[in-house]
Amino acid sequence: MGLVSGHTTPDKIVGQGSPVRSAFVDAPLFEEFPLTLECQVVERSDGPGGVRIVGQVVNMSADEAILGEDGLVDADKAQFLSFDRVRRVYRLLGGVVGQAYHDGRKKME
Repeated sequence: MGLVSGHTTPDKIVGQGSPVRSAFVDAPLFEEFPLTLECQVVERSDGPGGVRIVGQVVNMSADEAILGEDGLVDADKAQFLSFDRVRRVYRLLGGVVGQAYHDGRKKME
C-alpha cells in the first residue's frame, strides 16, 4: 500500500482487504492483516535523508495465528518482512542469534 499515494490514487485501499475504522487513530484497519500497529505521529522533521516521522504506538491487534504459547507475537510465526534498501529486495526476518543483554555482557568481559 505504500507504493501508491492517496493523493494521486484516492481509492488506493480498494482490493487490499476489508477496511474497518480504528477506534484509536484516523486510519483504516484491515481485518485480513495478521498484525496491526496503530500509531499517532509525535514528531515530523525534514532532514538530509528525507522526512523523519516518529510515532507512538497507541494500540496493537494481532491474529491468534501469530501468537506463541505465551500469548505474545512470535516473530517466526509472523514471518516479518524487511526492505533491504541497498539490494532493493524484501527479506524475511527470523531466527534467534542471541539473548539480549546476556550475550552482550559476555562480549564486554
